[in-house]
Amino acid sequence: MGITVSLLALNIFWIIRQYKTFSCGSNYFYMTLTLAAVLAMHGLVLLRSRPDASILTSSIASLYCLYLQWSALSSDMEGNCNSKLGDHVNTWTQIGLGAGFTMFALFTISGSTKTEDESNLTSEMGGHMMEKTSQIDDRPDDVPELKQSLREQKHAAMDAEEAHVFAISTATILFQLLLMLSAAYYAMLCTNWGELYLYEKDPVIPEDASNSAFWIKLVAMWLTILLYVFSLMAPILFPNRSFD
Repeated sequence: MGITVSLLALNIFWIIRQYKTFSCGSNYFYMTLTLAAVLAMHGLVLLRSRPDASILTSSIASLYCLYLQWSALSSDMEGNCNSKLGDHVNTWTQIGLGAGFTMFALFTISGSTKTEDESNLTSEMGGHMMEKTSQIDDRPDDVPELKQSLREQKHAAMDAEEAHVFAISTATILFQLLLMLSAAYYAMLCTNWGELYLYEKDPVIPEDASNSAFWIKLVAMWLTILLYVFSLMAPILFPNRSFD
């Protein structure tokens, strides 16, 4: 209960803070749209469409969305709309929070992956080798040299199989893909999405500065909101399917 109340208070404070920091017509539109989405994320919990949905989960999702919005608005190259433009503390805070959120997500995904219920490629290889072993033992005894050679080949294959530290499965392949994407994200995060001059003291923003980072982060926030809202609405929209 205490964590939920603390997160709610933090979200309310961050919303008010962003309204004060990024005071501009277009920014007001984006922030109001996000505020409506945050309220909807909390309101949908009352429908009890999912047993694992709660105010706490909506508060965590809202906190991440507010972080994405703050990071996007901080990357806006319009100086009259972004009072934090060129602020080193703000830039390093973005990097630190981005790295923390990403690391937390990776730890959560790796810790929640179920491997005991999933058949993997390594176990299938082992089953195939066990089948070959039974075939070898069923051969007639008049070819002992051939049986010995086949056994040696079987042991060599099993040694190669045991060299795998982790079982090869769909879950592990997807996790490795996530690690690759995270590495690419960290590279962009640490270079401030290519806007290296923001690390300089009293930076001079070029006239042709791109707002690509601003739109990437804003679109990522909208996709996050849509994904979370869909996870709450899916049991209602598709009552014949299981979402456990």
